[in-house]
Amino acid sequence: MQRRSFLQTIAAIPAAAGAALAQNPDQPVSTQPSAHNSLYDPRLHLFIDDHGIISTHGVDRVLGRVQKHPVPVVQQDRPWESPWVYAWGSVLREPDSGQFRMWYESMGYAGDICLMRTCYAESGDGIVWHKPNVGRYAMDGYDQTNILLMTSAIHRPGDSRGDAAWQRAGVRYLGEGQPLHELVTHCDGTNVVRDEREPDATKRYKMVSAMWRRDQNGGWSHNLLTSPDGIDWTMPPEQLLKVNDGTKVLWDPARQVWVLTWLSSKLLETGEVIRYPEISESPDLRVWTHIGRPFEFDEQDGDGKIIQGHFLLPFAYGDQYVGIANLIHTMQGWAQGFLVSSRDGRKWDRPFRQEPFVPIGSDDAFDADSAEASLSPPFLVGDELFIYYCGRARRHWAPVACTGAIGLLRIKRDRFAGLANGGWFNRGANNNESETAEVLTQPVEVTGPELYVNVRSRQCFNPGNPKSRDWGNLRVELLDESRQPIPGYTLDDSVPYRGDEVRAKMKWRERPSVAELAGRKVHVRFSFNMSTLYAYLFA
Repeated sequence: MQRRSFLQTIAAIPAAAGAALAQNPDQPVSTQPSAHNSLYDPRLHLFIDDHGIISTHGVDRVLGRVQKHPVPVVQQDRPWESPWVYAWGSVLREPDSGQFRMWYESMGYAGDICLMRTCYAESGDGIVWHKPNVGRYAMDGYDQTNILLMTSAIHRPGDSRGDAAWQRAGVRYLGEGQPLHELVTHCDGTNVVRDEREPDATKRYKMVSAMWRRDQNGGWSHNLLTSPDGIDWTMPPEQLLKVNDGTKVLWDPARQVWVLTWLSSKLLETGEVIRYPEISESPDLRVWTHIGRPFEFDEQDGDGKIIQGHFLLPFAYGDQYVGIANLIHTMQGWAQGFLVSSRDGRKWDRPFRQEPFVPIGSDDAFDADSAEASLSPPFLVGDELFIYYCGRARRHWAPVACTGAIGLLRIKRDRFAGLANGGWFNRGANNNESETAEVLTQPVEVTGPELYVNVRSRQCFNPGNPKSRDWGNLRVELLDESRQPIPGYTLDDSVPYRGDEVRAKMKWRERPSVAELAGRKVHVRFSFNMSTLYAYLFA
């Protein structure tokens, strides 16, 4: 695609986000500026933690199971890319066209100098990606590349090795104006966000990245670039705050603030370095307040000597905050993503410290040593969530010691974690009946005419009767604020549900809906067996 036609295509993408469909249970409530991918919905209650629960009986909390796409969705397939393609970049989905857009990084050496490339790709379905020519950089004899930005990782002013490395790699700048590589020597963690609150359409897209500046403000700092289309970026970068890398920037629609996560480090007397995630917040991307660490490393982590921080990806989901903490194991040599949760976006819990949510692959996989979530929250695609991640492998016998690619995780919506009771192996040799589980919630407002539950019922084989196939079931009871069953909505009135749905509609024999309870606060009692309960909402 020629540069002019490509830019015309980008310009045709509508700038305004569609309004949220607050009354549709299949669409989350949305608050600007991230209307096209807001997962914030105060009606939706997850079972990741015990915050909204009064009591439970007969359940065990289980981690949701992600499915890896069988092959990387973005990897080295262009001669100007290095074998290390990674997702310390961003994915956006345009609000009206539905087009996926990715800004990813490719890092490789020219002699002894590392050349860092920020590249661009786009997709119609989030799985098959195309890499159009953007007309910015030529490299190694190729004039048509998808390289948007490029720097050399040199942190000493006046070091001429970078210029020599560019000559060796055959790099030429084809764009207009001053290029980024003349202003900074490092650009790491390409956070691209679409800001619907920005009144100036020429600044609709914003990029926040950790850079090493060449000017008097040198050293690591977070810098801001703006763009009307995500392709043409305004120079020079505006310095925001001087902190280390490990960058993630997102808009919090619940609290109406920008959130920045980054890394701090502590040098011990032994010479060991411990890296901690940190959180800062801003109303406007320019004035920042340091909030502190989302969690501390303790004895289980070797006080940070064994388990350390890398990236923290937080996002508002349902009526709470969900996150993926990319952590490093210094002894075993892996980096993996772990599920974390929060109620205020500042202090975070780690409910599954021993089970990675984003796991590394087998020894021969592209993600054998590292599997870390990208810098973008999940995307709701039908009834699934798409989560992009960076996989890496280090093999000393390979032609290139470190390789990387971008993978895709898929999981049914809301199913980060659930409360489980029994299943296929529920009956023992004595043919015992399964124990009925019970969950009683804190009072919640009835915000819609129906109660939907995200639930998966399982089948149980009865060894005493080979022809029997028993299925788990779920019944629901609604109670008033004094915890008395509401007539017509008792367990005896509830129609048992059997199945596997992300939005299963609950029914009672004499009540077609819960519309008559609209606006009231009720407790919800779930009674179930051989099932896993993930979430519920009134809508």
